[in-house]
Amino acid sequence: MPNFGYYMENNKKKLKKEIRKGIPDSLRGEVWLKISGVQNLREGHENLYNELISTINENETSKVHDEEVIIKDMHRTFPKNILFKGKLGDGQRKLYRILTCFTMRNNKVGYVQGMSFLCAFFLSYETEEKAFWLLEVVMRNYHLQELYYPGFPGLQKEFFVLLKYMKKILPNIYNQFKKYKVYPTLYASSWYLTCFTNSLPFNTAVRVLECYLFEGKKILLRFTLGILALKENEIVSKKNFFGIMTIIKTITQDIDINELFKKSFGLSITRKKIQKYENLYEDYQSKKKTGDEEILEQIKME
Repeated sequence: MPNFGYYMENNKKKLKKEIRKGIPDSLRGEVWLKISGVQNLREGHENLYNELISTINENETSKVHDEEVIIKDMHRTFPKNILFKGKLGDGQRKLYRILTCFTMRNNKVGYVQGMSFLCAFFLSYETEEKAFWLLEVVMRNYHLQELYYPGFPGLQKEFFVLLKYMKKILPNIYNQFKKYKVYPTLYASSWYLTCFTNSLPFNTAVRVLECYLFEGKKILLRFTLGILALKENEIVSKKNFFGIMTIIKTITQDIDINELFKKSFGLSITRKKIQKYENLYEDYQSKKKTGDEEILEQIKME
């Protein structure tokens, strides 16, 4: 920790290796702020969160955009967790304030179901204000907000990349899913939109989340493919849609964390290839190229 800045600047390979092993729980809050770049985003806006809170308090009679949805989700976010299980308790009130402040500041995105789980994870390790800034930084600097835009165009692009990789490195699963119309919207939407915080057990999800904070969106692709790869034999053994979906419903709950990390990080995935697939998708969307119709059909949001 005393030399953290040095490793961020000069030895990210070593730092990545250590983060993949898991950050000590007592240091998570501090390390997350350092690796995510919160300080750079917050610089010059140190009083922003308090100002947003004041605006909300001064306009109690005015309806906050998406307030009803936020309140509903607030009560459904980790209801068994001691921090959030009390109705209108301290944890839920913090969650409400952060989400309403984020919505007020980001009208283009607004509030989308799933944000509350990510925010709750940040609150588990950070103060209220720092959790707000972590939500801001992943939405802006990590471009997670692009997955939330109306119509989910960013999510469709991610699913295109996912299916291109699945077809290449997990062809048996790809063919099985295509045959029985098990499309990414049925299993991967929640994984991507919440960075697995609403899917994996807490101790596993927190490890995935900190890898995401250090390495970016490639982590979502890695662990989606890793989860499916671990369950490949079970998936391909099913001979109908309902059989596959039975596995999908519990696929993230009984996975050994060490096996998952070994499988996910053992997959051959590169930023260069991801960029190539993203560019290809954009060419298809702009009608510059044609092809991959079978994949494009599987990522439609209807």
